[in-house]
Amino acid sequence: MKKKMAYLAILSLMVLLLLLGWSQDKKGPDNFILSGGTILTMEPSQPKADAVWVKDGIIKAVGTLAHVNQLAGEGADHIDLKGNVLMPGFIEPHTHPVSAAMLSQALDISGMAFNSREALMSFLVNEISGFQPAPWIVAYGWDPLMIDDLRAPTLAELDMLSPDKPLILLSQNMHEAFVNSAALKAAGIDHDTPNPAHGRFERDADGKLNGMIFEVDAIARIASAIPTLPKAYAAHLLRQQYDRYARAGYTTIGVLGIVGRVEEPLELLKQISTAIDMGLRTRVWLSAKDHDENDIKVTSPNKRFSIAGVKYWMDGSPFIGGAAFAEPYANTDITKHVMRLDHGHSVLPAYDPVVFKKVFLKHHKAGRNIAVHVQGERAVDVVLSAAEHAQKIAPNANLIHRLEHNALITKEQLERAKKLGLEISFFVDHIYLYGHQLEHIVGPNRARRYMPLQTAINAGHDISLHGDHPMTSENPLRSVEVAITRFPLRGDRVIVGSEAVSLDDGLKAITINAAKHLGMDAYVGSISVGKFADLVLLDKNPYEVVPQDIDNIKALQTWSDGRRIDTRAWRYSNIKSQLKAFFDLISG
Repeated sequence: MKKKMAYLAILSLMVLLLLLGWSQDKKGPDNFILSGGTILTMEPSQPKADAVWVKDGIIKAVGTLAHVNQLAGEGADHIDLKGNVLMPGFIEPHTHPVSAAMLSQALDISGMAFNSREALMSFLVNEISGFQPAPWIVAYGWDPLMIDDLRAPTLAELDMLSPDKPLILLSQNMHEAFVNSAALKAAGIDHDTPNPAHGRFERDADGKLNGMIFEVDAIARIASAIPTLPKAYAAHLLRQQYDRYARAGYTTIGVLGIVGRVEEPLELLKQISTAIDMGLRTRVWLSAKDHDENDIKVTSPNKRFSIAGVKYWMDGSPFIGGAAFAEPYANTDITKHVMRLDHGHSVLPAYDPVVFKKVFLKHHKAGRNIAVHVQGERAVDVVLSAAEHAQKIAPNANLIHRLEHNALITKEQLERAKKLGLEISFFVDHIYLYGHQLEHIVGPNRARRYMPLQTAINAGHDISLHGDHPMTSENPLRSVEVAITRFPLRGDRVIVGSEAVSLDDGLKAITINAAKHLGMDAYVGSISVGKFADLVLLDKNPYEVVPQDIDNIKALQTWSDGRRIDTRAWRYSNIKSQLKAFFDLISG
């Protein structure tokens, strides 16, 4: 009876919120002029403007207020920017919305939440001993490079934390995990299970599993045993993730491999991204190993949801020993005791160069854009050779092939990539999160050229910046701040100041350059006549604050197709989504 009354109370509250959201969910004008603030267009020929005319979701005029008024004529509504700053909507070229959505429900064990192992483990004990309705216990953010005394948990510790229910502790970089015996059993992994092609199940000296899991294929084998969420609940979580993007000022995202356990993830992404109230354009690179190549059909980037091509991983994370560097990792206390690497640790690229040339050429000929995760120089070389081979056999300057992350890409490799037409996108939060540890991981010489943004610009690249969510929070301006200051979260010195970029280049990297990398610069990325009216309103001008305060600038409003994106938790469509999720859960 009490359970029934609780359900009725929750249902009544949600219906009340539904009615409230319905009453406030209003569509904005279709024909309006924005003025009364600073307008930064990101167009070199007209970097600033006084007014913008938008009609039916398209930018019709940009310029002085008198000029725009004359072109718009009578009938256009006027929206006062109230002294705030209007920019083109931010573009995230590399993110993972499904995994970010699902991990929003995980226990937070990150270096942002804890500063000691004792505090983190006490938190896990308290949380796990409480009510845990889910069939698995998932915690996310394990990070020994951020928490100084965070030694790896033993299998015995994990089994003590959760004797019967499967438990997984996922690292911040999502390339390492720790699991208990129940999780290994649920995934069908025992002492005789072979390692996958790109990953491993670590064993002790006696050959027995110790609960440590490394790299994407091995983690995917574990994750495959986690029951998928009911469709309505998964959809609701993804809607919330899209809300987080919109609140940060994003209007377009590039999904580089659909990572995350949900049913029919591609269809779910399409459903959410094309919902009238969500607003975000979504362009997807499919993980080639998860899809039959005949099903990977590139679609037009002017659609709200589109397929761009394929994504590959050529190496792993630098922070667990998975990057294919040209030289071995440094031999330091950090690499030995924190990262648990052997003396002279080194890894090979994930694909044999001859094999990858064939793979690359196949997709290149099929007209698919190819994006490849690369961190070390060896990994970059494999991709450059494959791209060179493909362009020689089947020249195609229209395809946009990309190198992602690029921790230690060299000046020579950047110049070669430019000649081959490969785009470069940097995950600059390596500097923010781990700048204080880089010398201990790659040594002082390589640390002095780590994440070479300015070198890439000097080589002629229009670089982009990405957040690789869920590894970092949704904050494009934080990436810009780090790119121009090179200052880490911890430590007291600039990391490779010679690679700092200008504010102009930093802002281009999350707007027009990112649009180019998605093949969408004809439609988004700048405030220009004929483009979609995808816009963000900021409370401060990035050019008028000190660099260290750029990440504190707030996105006040976000527009897509000239319509303000409503991110209220109690809007009609969101409460409707919550109701569906609620009934899906209780019916199960």
